Amino acid sequence: VSQSRYAMHIISNPEHEPGRFERVVKQLKRHQAPAAKIKIAGPTWGTSLSPETCFQVYDPFLPRPFPCLVFKSRCLNRGEISLVLNFYSAIKDAKECNYQRILILESDVIFHHEFGPRLSSILSQLQDKEWDYVSLGDGVGTHAEEFEANKPAYGLWWSASQILKPSPTALCFRCTDSMLFNHRFIQYLSTNLIPFVS
Repeated sequence: VSQSRYAMHIISNPEHEPGRFERVVKQLKRHQAPAAKIKIAGPTWGTSLSPETCFQVYDPFLPRPFPCLVFKSRCLNRGEISLVLNFYSAIKDAKECNYQRILILESDVIFHHEFGPRLSSILSQLQDKEWDYVSLGDGVGTHAEEFEANKPAYGLWWSASQILKPSPTALCFRCTDSMLFNHRFIQYLSTNLIPFVS
């Protein structure tokens, strides 16, 4: 992929979470992430959202076609709604910049010490596959059925990077976690994510 066709968005608000922001920046430097490709996606903060804004973007009863990304919770609070809005700002930017791929990371991400080589391995495994998104972290706790059935064999932190097909419920998230999206799915999310449903 051309250097101009991808970006890495960090969902963070440096003003409200300076500690997390500084920690993720240090990690990115340690892993030699290209500074020109790093963007901060954190224009909103939960306490600044009005009820009117929340209900403009969030409808807990909205019917959705399947498959779709669904943020699961009985009732999302303002902080969680703000997180999805910041995620959406990264998606909108990716669409406007016509990125072919975008990596979105939350501010509490902890990089594996082999993050770069593992990401390269995943990208090479995806070359001959049709894909929409890849969940890179373990934060959402939604694993492929093959992984769940063989968890002792796969392990987590120490296992080799590999691509597994998601289980039917793996499109349900409680957070935006660490995800890699391709161009087609960026286009889809830009028009279908808002308003969202819990």
